[in-house]
Amino acid sequence: MNLQDDIQAWDKKSKQDILGVYNRHSGDADFICCLLDLSKHEDCSEGATWLLKHALENGFELNDQQIDGFCGLIEFTLQWQSILHILQILPYITVPAAHKNKMMAFVCQHTEDENKFVRAWAYNGLYELANTYPEYREGLSVVFDAAEDTEPPAIKARIRNVKKAIAKNWT
Repeated sequence: MNLQDDIQAWDKKSKQDILGVYNRHSGDADFICCLLDLSKHEDCSEGATWLLKHALENGFELNDQQIDGFCGLIEFTLQWQSILHILQILPYITVPAAHKNKMMAFVCQHTEDENKFVRAWAYNGLYELANTYPEYREGLSVVFDAAEDTEPPAIKARIRNVKKAIAKNWT
């Protein structure tokens, strides 16, 4: 079974099954390129973005062309799970300057997402972009302080982690 068929056959629930897809295909020479392409397709995006995130968590690295392809994913209509995975991938890449404004707009948009996991990781995305591009740092402390006053505990926890990272890395 090819990667696309394997992703389409996944029930979108079983972590064991999606790990099986990873184990069967992660050695393919074009694995990352295929995942980036499949992430654009509604019927594959959730699985493809999860596999991409998992690959990066396990030592894969994206080249410049692949990072450009990744940044282009935000222009597609994505399900919340794929948006979450994209936000969770941001710590593993450096968003190129050519994409920073669109990525920041994407991240900011999702700080108001109805899904709390997406919102939590969007706040983390603000940090990741500001960590690379200092011009985005101005006003972030106000944003994080306000969010700590209004967001539910899971999001507050993510913001506290971000604030610790800021204290450690920006002083």
